[in-house]
Amino acid sequence: MSTRNCFEAMMKRWRKNAFTSKYAVDEDVQQVFIAISEGKLRLARILIERKVNVNCTDTAGRTPLMAVCRLNNTRINEEHRLSFVKFLLNEEETILNAKDMFGKQALDYACENELDQVVNVISRAIEDFFNNLLQEF
Repeated sequence: MSTRNCFEAMMKRWRKNAFTSKYAVDEDVQQVFIAISEGKLRLARILIERKVNVNCTDTAGRTPLMAVCRLNNTRINEEHRLSFVKFLLNEEETILNAKDMFGKQALDYACENELDQVVNVISRAIEDFFNNLLQEF
C-alpha cells in the first residue's frame, strides 16, 4: 500500500462518525450505558469485550468514552474510570473525534469535569494518532 493510500485510510478513519440511531437502541447497548451511569465500569467493559461495539451510541449520540467522561459521580473510583478510559482507547476501532448531538467530544466532557488524568490520556492518544499518521510519510 502506498504512503498516500495509508494516509487517506488513516484520515478516513479519523473523520469517520460513530453510528447514531434516533429511533431504537439495542438492548445490549442500553445495558452498557446503564452500567456506565451507575458506575459499574467493569460490567460495561465486559459487555464491550463480548458483544457491543466500542463506538455504539446512546440516543444523544454519546459513545461509551463520552459517557464515562461526562459522568460526574463522586462515588466512582478515579482509578477505575481511568482504567476504563484506557481500555476504550486501546480498542482498535475507537473513534476519538466522535461528537454527540451537542457537538461535544469525550475530551470536552473530560475538561468540563476537570478529569485531568483522563484529559492527559485522551490528549496523548490523539497525539499518538497524529504522530503515527506522520510517520507513515
